[in-house]
Parts: sequence; structure tokens; C-alpha cells
Amino acid sequence: MGSSRCEEVAAAGCPLLLIVVSAAICAELIGRIGTEDQQRAWVPGLAAGDKMAFAITESDAGSNSHNLSTTARRDGDVYRLRGSKTYVFGFDEAERMVVVALTGEPEDGQTRLSLFVVDTGAEGLESSSIPVEVRIPEKQFLLHFDDVPVPVDRLLGEEHGGLHAVFGGLNPERITTAAICAGIGRYALERASSYATDRNVWGVPIGAHQGVAHPLAEAKIELELARLMTAKAAWKRHGSA
Repeated sequence: MGSSRCEEVAAAGCPLLLIVVSAAICAELIGRIGTEDQQRAWVPGLAAGDKMAFAITESDAGSNSHNLSTTARRDGDVYRLRGSKTYVFGFDEAERMVVVALTGEPEDGQTRLSLFVVDTGAEGLESSSIPVEVRIPEKQFLLHFDDVPVPVDRLLGEEHGGLHAVFGGLNPERITTAAICAGIGRYALERASSYATDRNVWGVPIGAHQGVAHPLAEAKIELELARLMTAKAAWKRHGSA
């Protein structure tokens, strides 16, 4: 259902990336590895449309989880987050976010990451908007964590178990992102087809010429193939698109 919603809103000309993050990443992670209390606290709201951001990308690492530098240090009954995240979209619309942070030195070649649910209004957390050229509803943000306190019950899954767990959210994210791209393709193809039908030169619509009609038909075929493969990926993961 998530991929279908992503495609339809994009096909209407309004791709919403927060659907990808809130439903495909955050809700998926909480539903899979969250405690019963965490699931009761957040999953119903996410199912009803609550927004939750996701912070993994860093300026020197991108989304390469092996090169992240933001840390979370245990201090009594809280973890203290220090570092920065970039290109976090929808931060201003969400009350909470899932943050990926280092909780120890690499062991046996494995990066020791953990996931935390952090309030966007937490003490010590600063944000600044990043201007971007692409026109999408959500804004992008740079975040700075200055010993931000996060209660231990906000740890999502096992400590140091985030590297494997995070792909439980990133894999369905790929599916819903593909659905958004399919929706944008439908929107663009509809606009192009309408223009080819309405634009009239030398007494006939330009869509009557093979030089215009054939590329549009080819784009339609490629788009339908992409939609079918996206639906197949969603079915293979969840049993339905």
C-alpha cells in the first residue's frame, strides 16, 4: 500500500518524500525491531499519517554507513549524541526522527552503529535549512547534535545492532522511491502527451507525426515495465504492492 500511495501522489505532480521516510523506513524499523512499548507509542500514529524524519547522511560520508562519524555515548540513563547530519528532509514537519549513530569502535571489521528515536525539539539540537534547486514539498536541513540527551528507552533495537537493522528500512525505501519515480514518469508523460495532442502545426497535432509519437510510445512502454518491476519488488517483500 505504501508504494501505491507514493506513486499516486507523485502522478498528481506532488511527490512526497516524507511518505518514503515515515512509512518505508521509520515505521518499518519500529515495526520490526522496536519494543512493544515503542510500537504502541508510534506505529498507530505513523499508520494514520504522522511524520517522522530519518537522519543518516553526513557531509563526509554520504549515506555510507561504514563511514559515519556521529556518535552516541551512554551516560547513565541517557545517550548523548554528538556530530552532524545533512540533507535531512522534512525535519521541520516531524516531531521525531530516527538517527543512525556510532556507539563503539569497529569490531571484527563491523561498524558498531545504533538507531535512536530523537525528538526534533531536543535540547542541544540545532538545525539550519539547506537551499536546493530541486522543487519538492519538503525542505532539506543540516543538523548539529551537541551532546543531545536521548533516553535509553529511545534506543531502537539492540545497541551496536544498527548496521544490519538499518537495511530493514533502506530496502523498502528503494521500492517506494521507485514508486515515486514511476509516478513522476506518469505525470511527465501525461503532460507531454497532452501537449502533443493540443499543439497544432500545419493543420495537425504534432503527436500525429512519428518523430513525436514514437518516442512517447517508447516512454510509455518503459514506464509500464518500471511500474511492473516495482510492483513485483513490493509483492516479493510484503506479499502485496
